[in-house]
Amino acid sequence: MQDDLTYDRFHEHFNSIYRVGQFNKTSARVHAITSGPLIPASIEEIPEVIAGARAILFGRQPIQRADQAQGENSNENAVRALTLVTDPGFFDVFSFKILKGDASSLGTPNGVFLTPEIASALFGEEDPIGQPLLLRPVENAHVAGIVEAPPSNSHIQYEIIIPLRVEQNPLWWDSWDNQTLTGYIRLHDKADASAVEEKITRLAHAKGFPEMLTPKLQPLRDI
Repeated sequence: MQDDLTYDRFHEHFNSIYRVGQFNKTSARVHAITSGPLIPASIEEIPEVIAGARAILFGRQPIQRADQAQGENSNENAVRALTLVTDPGFFDVFSFKILKGDASSLGTPNGVFLTPEIASALFGEEDPIGQPLLLRPVENAHVAGIVEAPPSNSHIQYEIIIPLRVEQNPLWWDSWDNQTLTGYIRLHDKADASAVEEKITRLAHAKGFPEMLTPKLQPLRDI
């Protein structure tokens, strides 16, 4: 019960964070996914939106030290870690604490963030920062930072965080027609969420968002 009452409330901007979903007129249901371009377009064109991030879970991916890998196709010595793919804006929306490194590193194509537990499993007492990794979704991966593990009362869970690179899958991640990502935005403290939702809807449909879908903002407290 206590977790239910405190779910996600540890974020500094808890009351200003929204998940961007969509209402499907055909199914008459709201789904917690959206199109890839909607989040960056909202940040660029709607003043009330001050930060945003797209995210997708890749499940438990094998990750290992590059210096201990037994060939690219071998998972021997690998640790399987829950992998979150997201934008650099993730740390501007949410308050997960970076223990080592810098948030901007998530904007590089090969910087990876590990929780302390995964860093310890891979590197023991060694300093992990800058260490090369073998991680299939990320070429020339290296440890860019250490980020605290999410608490149990967080709906977002991860053990490693890797950068979302639209060019790796532009058909799905950079198309207004496809809805495959979870999106989050942070609004100004005094912003009217209903008014912002209307602006996002007009923007989305002007850009080619399917008419059968209507963007919906879900407050973080309601997830």
